[in-house]
Amino acid sequence: MNKIEELPNNIIERYNSKKIDKTSTFQQLIAIIENSNNITHRIESIKYLMRLGIKKEAFFELLENLLISDSNPKIRTIAVKIIKNNFIDKAFELMNWAYNHEASIECVLNIISTMGEIDTYEAKKFLIDKLRNIKSDKYKSHLKNIFEDNKINDYSTHQLANILNNYHVIKFLEKKFKKINYNLKLGVVKTLDLSNASNYHVFEWNILNKLPDVICTLNFLNKLDMKFNRIKIVSNAIKNLQYLKYLDLSYNKIKNLPNSIGQLHSLTYLNLKHNNLTNIPDMIGDLTNLNILDLRANNLKFLPKSLNKLIKLEELILHGNKLDDLALSFHNSSLKILELGLNNLKYIPDGLKYLTSLKRLGLGSNKIVEIPFWIENLISLEELHLYNNNISKLPSSIGNLSNLKELTLWNNNLRTLPPTFKSLTNLKRLNLSWNKFESIPDVLPNSLEILSLWGNNLKVIDESTKNLKNLRILDLNFNKNLEITEKIRKKLEKDGLTIYK
Repeated sequence: MNKIEELPNNIIERYNSKKIDKTSTFQQLIAIIENSNNITHRIESIKYLMRLGIKKEAFFELLENLLISDSNPKIRTIAVKIIKNNFIDKAFELMNWAYNHEASIECVLNIISTMGEIDTYEAKKFLIDKLRNIKSDKYKSHLKNIFEDNKINDYSTHQLANILNNYHVIKFLEKKFKKINYNLKLGVVKTLDLSNASNYHVFEWNILNKLPDVICTLNFLNKLDMKFNRIKIVSNAIKNLQYLKYLDLSYNKIKNLPNSIGQLHSLTYLNLKHNNLTNIPDMIGDLTNLNILDLRANNLKFLPKSLNKLIKLEELILHGNKLDDLALSFHNSSLKILELGLNNLKYIPDGLKYLTSLKRLGLGSNKIVEIPFWIENLISLEELHLYNNNISKLPSSIGNLSNLKELTLWNNNLRTLPPTFKSLTNLKRLNLSWNKFESIPDVLPNSLEILSLWGNNLKVIDESTKNLKNLRILDLNFNKNLEITEKIRKKLEKDGLTIYK
């Protein structure tokens, strides 16, 4: 390996062991920066030069040359960042030139951010002029009032740079994906919709398979919708969206979330359904303002206990995963909706007994054989879904669910209902299809409006059903031995009951 191709850390090791002096170290690192084809080695060499304390004049000239003439956008971008942090007093003229010649969006955004740090009349005038010359009709119309009332002069260079950066991000996204929707407030993007963007392109370079880093520079974004794309990777830079409240990444191909997701402290809505998630990072528990978390149709076998920290969570959707347990305590929980259907649960997790605010509980399509007596603790429950399990008996305590309005129990092994069932005086919809009932249970509450008994072993219907004064639909299909006399049918249908047979 010749000296030009030598690894930067090898050069530093020789310097630290005093085998070469500082001047030789500088020369060899600069040689790598100017001649190597390895971008990683070049960036490492620039960082080593900073640490070694190269003379400011020489370092600035090197950075200036890289920004003006280097062909690699990553090198130009890192040059801008170093200039911003170390040579802001010399930056204006160079940034002015670079803005008008730069093509890389990342570099442009850093150039504008650098201008925003220059608190001078010239920098402010530069930014205002660029905003005046924006081509987008939507942006021009939005900024019109700011310019007409002369409010633009009240903005700091930092604020002006932020507006200009937001414009460049939108311009970049519109060019790349065509179909985007966004809303503005005070010059910055507040909502961004890139849902289904990939389906408008057949070329691989336009397919949205990664959350673009440039979106993470829209630091006043409140709502981001990226559903129905092919995203596999969520950038760690998402942590920059500190004002984000609504994030929809559903119907993508995401396998893992970055730990930085836990830094979105303003988030109230997170939709990740229909992805390929196999785990959720512990940092999810830091989203203490989260109200809705949708993880439907993923590949989750376990959940982090840190979910117990989400005391503001009102909806937790876990339908269609691979959970065989739910190791959550739910103490101090505000949950109103919990969906656990289509998992591998053999029993109802004990932690659920504390969910006294729960209104809807979905446990269908599991392997549950028994309903615990403590089900009566769920005093606010209005919907309970237990379909497609192996339940053969209901506990008498189910009669204490006085707020229950809908109960689905189809495809179980039930033959009878407990006498306390009649106490469910708010129950309106009951589905007992595909069980083993031989007659309509005589403990049904008078509140019932819809009763489904498909696919049971019913043989006869008597006039006792007439006592269900509020019943409007009685579905008796697929009871092959059932016969209803015309006389009984007429009596039952007289008060508006519709019978399906």
